Formats: sequence, structure tokens, C-alpha cells
Amino acid sequence: MKLLLSILAAAAILSPVAAPAAQTPTPLTKAAGTAAVEKAAHSAQILAIVKASPHLKIDRTVPATSVFDAKNHPYINVLGVPEGQAVGGYLSADDANYGTVAGGYRAIAVPLESDGSGGVFTQVLFARLGTAKYTYIGYIGSGGHLKVEIKNDAIVATLPYYGPKDANCCPSKLIVQTYA
Repeated sequence: MKLLLSILAAAAILSPVAAPAAQTPTPLTKAAGTAAVEKAAHSAQILAIVKASPHLKIDRTVPATSVFDAKNHPYINVLGVPEGQAVGGYLSADDANYGTVAGGYRAIAVPLESDGSGGVFTQVLFARLGTAKYTYIGYIGSGGHLKVEIKNDAIVATLPYYGPKDANCCPSKLIVQTYA
């Protein structure tokens, strides 16, 4: 299994000089009202961050599904991956994970859903320091069933480990990888 996290991601999270403080603020703030309104506001803000990133591209040629509509859950391609690899999935901003990592950076891990039995194969990561704009810092990829949490000042990825007879739905083991 291959786990990918760009060098840019590590540098941006671990180095306090990586995020310029003079950028225009783009806060993720709580919306007034119900949890549904709050979730919709966060999803719209994450979609705006994705659209602003030169490392991510909405692929309008991939059709919507019965679960993922093109407007709120578009298919996202991660650009700049090694040749021959396709990294992407349907944006699942509703399931984003938020937290603080080393150096006081605020981070967001956003799943890209496959709409298949493997679930999430990729999560894209964004970070900011203070009130700077969120910036794409990299992605974590796996063989499916990828869970990423931001806790204890670190990004914690739980990845599947497939045995020789494991079906895609059912890895026999899980590996926990921590990025701090």
C-alpha cells in the first residue's frame, strides 16, 4: 500500500513561516440557526476553498450519482500526482474534520468519496495560521476506507491493510499513521 503526503504538506504544517499572515481572511465561521444550516455554510466555504486551489480541479466530465450531486458534491481531481495515478473523488465537505495541528495551524481534512465499496480513498488537506486564507497543503491517499482526524496537535490517518484474500470492502487490518 502506498501512502502519499506531499512535502508541501509537511512543510506547511510544521513550519510557522509557511503561511503568510498578510492574506485576506477567509474564516470558517458557524452559521446562525440549526446544525443543517451550519453544515451547509461550512460545505459552501470548503467548496470555495477547493475552487480557489490551483492544485485541485473540479472535473465536470464525471457525472453526478444518486448520492453525490454535481453542485454540492462535485468530482475533484488532485493535480500534480505521479504519472499514471488518478487521485480524486466526490467532495464530501459535510464529513470534513477540523482541528489544530503543531505550530497553532488550523487544519481541515476533507474526504473525497469514491461512491464505491471502498468509500474514501483520498482526503485533501488545508491549513491556515491565524486569520490567513486556508491553503491546500496536500493529500493523503490509501487503498480505500481512509479515515483522517485532526486531534492532539496532529493529523491522524487510519488506513486499510489488505491481506491477500481480503475483498475491497473488508480489510483485515487497519494502520494508524500520525503526521505532526
